[in-house]
Amino acid sequence: MSQEPTGAVPITDEEAALFQDLLNLNSDDHNGYMTAANALQNPDYAALFRQYAQERQQNATELGELLQRNGHTATKGGTFAGMLHQGWINLESLLTQGDAPIFGECERVDGLTLSAYQDVMGKITKEELMGLLRQQFTRIRDAYERVKNLHSALEQAQK
Repeated sequence: MSQEPTGAVPITDEEAALFQDLLNLNSDDHNGYMTAANALQNPDYAALFRQYAQERQQNATELGELLQRNGHTATKGGTFAGMLHQGWINLESLLTQGDAPIFGECERVDGLTLSAYQDVMGKITKEELMGLLRQQFTRIRDAYERVKNLHSALEQAQK
């Protein structure tokens, strides 16, 4: 019988797979926000997106540590969809003028990430795990709302 790692909230293999999926999403989002930050014309927006990239990196690290404390291997590989997202941002920045399309893509991806978190939170019953998920969800939702509002403002300014 294996011994549970000290200080671990026990998680099942199914829960571990859900957390690994969220870790991958956050890794993709980190890379996407960094790609977007490098493509943005406005340095203030670029700094904001670097902050959001750091938040996603923090989320991924927290999820990885949770998995490792429970004896699971955490991998920080991105997904194919994440690579497509980054490529789209690069292409969009070359083909258009202004930052609005990049904001729109980041808003879209954050919406998908929020949906993934809601799905996972609907499957997790342990309050200790829910606390971490709620904290990360709130960070992502706050970024989503800010990006959405800035996107709307940029689109209005272009009219």
